[in-house]
Order: sequence, then structure tokens, then C-alpha cells
Amino acid sequence: MNEQDRLAIEQACARLVTAFHVHIDAFEHDKVINLFAEDAVWVHPMMGTLNGHAPMRAYLDAKSRKPAAMHITTNILIDVIDDTHAKGSAYYTLYYDGEGRTPAPVTGPTAIGQYTDAFVRTDKGWRFSRRAPKNFFTGGDFSNLILVKSDEQR
Repeated sequence: MNEQDRLAIEQACARLVTAFHVHIDAFEHDKVINLFAEDAVWVHPMMGTLNGHAPMRAYLDAKSRKPAAMHITTNILIDVIDDTHAKGSAYYTLYYDGEGRTPAPVTGPTAIGQYTDAFVRTDKGWRFSRRAPKNFFTGGDFSNLILVKSDEQR
């Protein structure tokens, strides 16, 4: 593999990492699903392991639109394994307001962590084959997070 091909793979995978949070925060769920290979695994910190598009879609369709959330993604590092596989990591900072106020008051991050990612080249281009976060810092009690519409009843 030449340097230009390696850099193109790194850029394609880094774009997936950035696009994930842009689309999650904007409730663009079809675009989120499209970032994953059909048989991909998304390890959600609160919802568990989602294997494939159908469970991902079920979670996203049930996801509450009440909260305001903004994810800041940094320190993206992609390692190319071969022409069809890559791995990577990225830091994230989550700001969250359960009331969905605009603008929301800044009370500090809700979570700071790191994603561990695996990527695969598909016939549709590069996609996540696995995405797993780990929170290293939390800004308080996670029990009041509104994840799905049924949580709004609390």
C-alpha cells in the first residue's frame, strides 16, 4: 500500500468518527445507521451491545428527542491494518441538558471518554465494524439521563 492510499483510508475513517456525533446530536438516524456495516457492533454505554442495523434502528427510533446533547470529538487516531481493515480511537466530551433548553446552561461535561473503533471497507465505502466507548470521567449521576422516549415519564 502506498502512502497516498494509507492517508485516504485514514481520512475516510476519521470522517466516520466525526460524522457519528454530528448525526447523533442532530437526530439524523438514517445517517447514523449508514456509518455502520450491516453486521457491525455498536456497544452503547447505557443500552448494551447492538448487533447489526436492526437493533441500532430500534434504539434510534425509540430515542428521545427531548434532551439537548453535544459531543465534542478529538484526538482521532486511525491505524490502517490493510486495504480493507483499520482500527482507531478518539476522545469524546459530552455536554447534556435533559430539558433540551436552547441555549442550555453549561454545567460542565456529563462524560469524557474514549471510543475504540474497528473499520471495514464495504461495497459502500468505509464503515464502522465495531464502535465501543468507555467513560473515564462522568459529571454526576447518570440515572437521570433521558435515553429513550419512555424515560421522559420519570
